[in-house]
Amino acid sequence: MATYDRMRYWTTHNSYEGGPRGSVPAQLTENVRSVELDIWDNDFEKVGDYRLGHFKPGHAVALGAGAPGDNPSTLLLRDWLRVISDWSTANDHAVITLVLDVKSDLTDNEAGGDLEDFNVTLEKAFGARLFTRDDFDELGTWPDSSLLRNRIICVLSGNANTRASYRFCSGENPAIAVQPDGKTVIAYRSGAGDMRYWSGQAKLPIMGKPGGVVWRRKGTYAWSPYTVSEPSLAMVADGWIASVYRVGPAPGKPGPALLACTVGQLLEDGWIDWHGSDTFGKGVLPTLESAGDGKVRLVHKTDTGKSLRVREGKLNRKKAKIDWGKAESTEGPAFANDTVTWKSHALHILTNAAGSLLCAFDGTQRAVGYRQLAFVELQNEEPMAEFVDPVFYGASASSRDAIISARKQGLVARAWWFKDEHCVLPPNPPQENFAASDQPFGVAYGPYMAAGDPADV
Repeated sequence: MATYDRMRYWTTHNSYEGGPRGSVPAQLTENVRSVELDIWDNDFEKVGDYRLGHFKPGHAVALGAGAPGDNPSTLLLRDWLRVISDWSTANDHAVITLVLDVKSDLTDNEAGGDLEDFNVTLEKAFGARLFTRDDFDELGTWPDSSLLRNRIICVLSGNANTRASYRFCSGENPAIAVQPDGKTVIAYRSGAGDMRYWSGQAKLPIMGKPGGVVWRRKGTYAWSPYTVSEPSLAMVADGWIASVYRVGPAPGKPGPALLACTVGQLLEDGWIDWHGSDTFGKGVLPTLESAGDGKVRLVHKTDTGKSLRVREGKLNRKKAKIDWGKAESTEGPAFANDTVTWKSHALHILTNAAGSLLCAFDGTQRAVGYRQLAFVELQNEEPMAEFVDPVFYGASASSRDAIISARKQGLVARAWWFKDEHCVLPPNPPQENFAASDQPFGVAYGPYMAAGDPADV
């Protein structure tokens, strides 16, 4: 049997709308092997889940009674994933490809509904049945489709910022700190000019696999109308973190370069509860290290860049700030912002030539970013470089030349709004893998799918 990327799959567009498609379980029973759900993050912090809808939550959703064979009776994504999972468990089937068209920007969610919550939702629904982008990257190629039997592949479509942010992260001047238990935080300056962070968990090498950091949460902790840059980090004590960074001047503007400090508490869910920022002196290129017992030591250059200063600080838990001592001259050296040692292993944070953040564990580099449980779909005329290395492509079925070009580049292609007029016989290869139709059981669609490359059921 051919590999996954050479197969074709009966596919529905906006699968939740019912009508001639029927319920999602009914579609699967009729050999549809790719379904699409549109989701929104509106009020995630209240309902604890994403909700389905086309133009808004609830729009064009064909709710059912929730009985076997029906659509769910709610808009909650977890209920729609459950009916897919239940059908998968009860049937022997070719791989199901689930396209999740995210209508909201999930990158601005720090109160619930971010891309880690998205991952957790998929994980809870499908568990070991998922064939993930991480699995694909480990193999380095698509497996034979027979090896994907009874598996589920999730594809992230929709909001461009969400898709790009899921796959990679860019930044500059990164700094890293780690606790004895492996909880890891990095800070960096984003392209937007603010201070951002990632938190994660360092993992030791096991059974021949290299160690690394599993990243969980991403957020913003400092900004300025002037500019912020040059972050440094230190784990102070009991989950408390300190970051010292440079503030100003604005590019091309005169004025002193100030040092500011922000402290935060690393929470169990990976978020950091950051507190207010305080400026406490002039300087550039701050470097920071923990000095034990709630103390930190800072070495930085003067604002002229000609000499080094050192000062010590102590965590004031009551005021959620660092109380700094007097700055004194020092011969150095400055501390290494970008490298730490954890359980005799070296962790190094860096930015590559493309601007992507990487974390090296004992020299083995991996991208900083979310766990890749889903694949990211490149769409329409988007430049491939912005999405690093996509393997899925999506466009309107009327964009035939673009779909052919994507297939020739080895991408798995989805054609949405696929209509009877697109069912040209004989097919003109290379065909799309997923002809996403609103009427998959019409008189034209079946013969079209029976022609050309084989369809997998």
